[in-house]
Amino acid sequence: MIIRHLHIDNFGCFHDFDLDLEPGLNRLQWKNEGGKSTLLEFIRRIFWGFPDKRSRLNPYPALNGSGHYGGFLDVITKDGQNLRLERRGERGKLKIIYPDGSCRTEENIGALTGVEESFYFNVCAITIDELTGVAALDSREIRNRLYGKALSGGTVSLSQLQQQLTAQAEMIFKKRGTNNELKSLSDGFEQSAARLEQLSQAMPAYEKAVLNGEALEKEAGCLKEALQSLQLQIRQCEEALENVQKHRQLADDEARFEKLPRPEALPDAPAPFQLKHPERPAEPVFSEMPPPPEMPDVSHLEGRCDPLHARLVDQAVLTAAGAWQLTDQQIKLHLKRGKVFLLAMALLVCTAGVAAFLLKSIVLGVCLAAGATAAVCYYAKWLKRNALSQKEKEKFFYSCQLSPHLSAEELLPVLLDLMTWQKEMELFQQQQAEFEAQKQTAEKLRFEYSVKLELYREALAHYAKAQQEYEAERLAYEKLCLQRSEALARYESEKLALIRRRNELPPLAEVSSAPEELENLKEMAKHLQEKLEHTLQCAGAERRTARMLLDGRDCAVEINVREQHRGNMRSAAERYLVLLTARTLLERTIERCEKEHQPALLQTASRYLGIFTENVYTRVYKHLETNTLRVSNLDKKTDRAINELSRGTREQLFLALRLALIISFEKETEPLSIVLDDILVNFDNSRKEAALKVLEEFAADRQVLLLECN
Repeated sequence: MIIRHLHIDNFGCFHDFDLDLEPGLNRLQWKNEGGKSTLLEFIRRIFWGFPDKRSRLNPYPALNGSGHYGGFLDVITKDGQNLRLERRGERGKLKIIYPDGSCRTEENIGALTGVEESFYFNVCAITIDELTGVAALDSREIRNRLYGKALSGGTVSLSQLQQQLTAQAEMIFKKRGTNNELKSLSDGFEQSAARLEQLSQAMPAYEKAVLNGEALEKEAGCLKEALQSLQLQIRQCEEALENVQKHRQLADDEARFEKLPRPEALPDAPAPFQLKHPERPAEPVFSEMPPPPEMPDVSHLEGRCDPLHARLVDQAVLTAAGAWQLTDQQIKLHLKRGKVFLLAMALLVCTAGVAAFLLKSIVLGVCLAAGATAAVCYYAKWLKRNALSQKEKEKFFYSCQLSPHLSAEELLPVLLDLMTWQKEMELFQQQQAEFEAQKQTAEKLRFEYSVKLELYREALAHYAKAQQEYEAERLAYEKLCLQRSEALARYESEKLALIRRRNELPPLAEVSSAPEELENLKEMAKHLQEKLEHTLQCAGAERRTARMLLDGRDCAVEINVREQHRGNMRSAAERYLVLLTARTLLERTIERCEKEHQPALLQTASRYLGIFTENVYTRVYKHLETNTLRVSNLDKKTDRAINELSRGTREQLFLALRLALIISFEKETEPLSIVLDDILVNFDNSRKEAALKVLEEFAADRQVLLLECN
């Protein structure tokens, strides 16, 4: 049997999990805690069932999601048939679904494959902890299954056959047992003999009881007929009384209905809503406003003039500034010449003074005084002209709002910059005026649109109010129509119900409908019922008496029964001896087959162990004196027991034994998928490679799932 697809609804860490598998060796490498052991346990339990709450096994409850507990396996059997094995719920049975949609339920997969649960759990589906289980390989079920093929062809477990033989023998006879066939037959034989003794003494009383019973039964029949006739009269009288009561109730209901007022007709519908929905004013299209003009930069005039307060500068101002600049240059030139002349005169006066002092010449002194006076006059005239020039400069700079600290060379560039700024200011003011005009136009359009929008909202509010009032009027009309319609429907319904009741009522019968006569009939029926029950009880007592006296049998029948019990006791004793003999022969045959078939199994295990251990150990055998397994090599220089091996070698030995067991079992049974969980974890690299090669060869004719850590 090969698993093609695996689906888990909820089991442990798996939820809505799907896995596709192939024939041969499937290596599944998952990380730790990834669900390898959970997957192995899921396959086991789909085959053999989930443990109940009393079991100590891990139930693997669903950790993720919600839904059904369990899942299914899609498999292919050895004969090529596609099946689905499905098990859901903690107590769910195995459902085997065939390709045509039909299905059947079984407790486990053993009914389909012939494989026992202990063999699959201990040999075919194992974990690393279960690999070295010695007791599992030496269990009675596995040994009997293996060695039973010499007798039964491998289709029946000899352990089950032994149990069946023992159970059948104990059903026939068991020491100190109270529920077996021989005990029951012996008790039946004794009871039949006692009844034969009673039959010979009870015949006269039996005949009398039978006659009395027949007479009482005949009297009970007459009473029963009278009672049935009386009950018929009672029913007719009750029906007549009930009919009269219904006619009276109907007359009262019709009189009450005639007094009811007829419901009003439906009112006229209100006029349709006429008010037109106001139209929203169109929003004006605003052209994109240009950015406001920027004021000309005056940072280059700061500290040299005040452009915002200076008067207008024209060509005449520039001419005057040029003249003042020329005059200033001449004054500076005269000042420079005056300083040289004054210095020369001072030197001359000093020289003349010294000469006059030395020569004591009056003429020279007068000349010296005249020269000094002329020099002083010239300097005084220059100072006056310079003062007048400074006043003109201050007046000019004040009128133009220029900085008094400007020199003559800086004056003309400042005036030119000032005129340029004034022209830029005129252009800026013109652009500012145009921008303000556009802005005012846009604001006017917005104001007009806001006024229209406000009027639209007022009209819309008026429309909504009118519509609300109309809806209220319409709802009131619909409510009134509904009320009147319901009243009219109730009126017509009640009228039709009265007519239907009048038509359905049967006419008044001629049978007497007096209540006193009905009570008398019921009293007579009660007395007849009591008398009938008493007569039937007496007849039943006579029948029981007759049955107790004879028990419904005659002597010939009872003698036949006694002899039948005696024959059955003899046959059961013979079958009991045959079953005991068969069980003894079967036990001896099993012991002999175990000795004769042991070498073939161990030879296969020896071949696998030699490959695993790279011919370090090439032979597995059972020591006859100690009845234990041992391993050795070809030259028998190395001979060790199982407990003397390392853990890795011990695991390799038990893996070889399990592979040999599987090969031996699969020849006569349906092979199941083999699941191995982390069994190579203690193998070194070379032995692990050898084991993988063996598993690939082993999986050529079957399916192997090898679960590993990545």
